[in-house]
Amino acid sequence: MRISVLIELIQELGILQKAKAVAVVNWATNSKGNQLTDHVFRNSPKALHFIDAADIKKRRARISELIKKYFRNYKCPEYK
Repeated sequence: MRISVLIELIQELGILQKAKAVAVVNWATNSKGNQLTDHVFRNSPKALHFIDAADIKKRRARISELIKKYFRNYKCPEYK
């Protein structure tokens, strides 16, 4: 099943709006992980949000961007 079809189905069912918790897992292996996280978190305003980043060695800059956006009070170290 294509991801766009899955997203449409989830929206149609109102799953995210009703969710008590949502998790984005294996974020680092998904080339569109930030877009997926943004979509899921924006559409589940009442839910507890969780990210399992997996191995971030190759995506350190992207994880910093994600942390700064969603965890404003967290002091994210700069990766080089």
